[in-house]
Amino acid sequence: MGSIPAGLLGVGSLEWIKGTFDTEMVESIMITIIAATLVLVGASLIYRDYFMPKRDARPNIGAWDGKSRMSRKRRAYTVLFGAFGGYLVGLTSIGSGSVMAVILLLFYPIAPAVIVGTDITHAMVLSCVVGIAHMTQGNVNFALAGTLLLGGVPGVLVGSRLAPFIPAKPLKLLLAIMLIFVGVRLLLV
Repeated sequence: MGSIPAGLLGVGSLEWIKGTFDTEMVESIMITIIAATLVLVGASLIYRDYFMPKRDARPNIGAWDGKSRMSRKRRAYTVLFGAFGGYLVGLTSIGSGSVMAVILLLFYPIAPAVIVGTDITHAMVLSCVVGIAHMTQGNVNFALAGTLLLGGVPGVLVGSRLAPFIPAKPLKLLLAIMLIFVGVRLLLV
């Protein structure tokens, strides 16, 4: 409900930025937004694993258990989180796999495997819609996308086979450090 319209709004915002500012300014604005998002996601991953209080085995009375029906308030927050992530995806392409996964990890008491599956399913639909919107605006280099897929598809197949054997915490820390490093590097250049 929230992520697809917000994703399209993100594409519209990018087009507005491109039409309003000169090319150098657009590049500067986009690099700053992307860099800040990367640092935020990396810091959120570290916070989640090292500083966020651990959840009790017993949920609080009246709290959502991850299986029962969500309250109206939680559904509203979920739509807002989806809109936030969707907007970032439309504007920067960052969000679907990183911001949304962190949001799900932080606020939803569900198993990590369910978070991954939910996030990937959501990302697939959102990315398809936003990708088509970017195509209509001429923002896609198809040769580059095809080349990325040549490495990306085998990488996903190998990674999904290896994932159960790799300890999650060090892998998340490595990913978080890499995201922060790339974000800070973009901000400093």
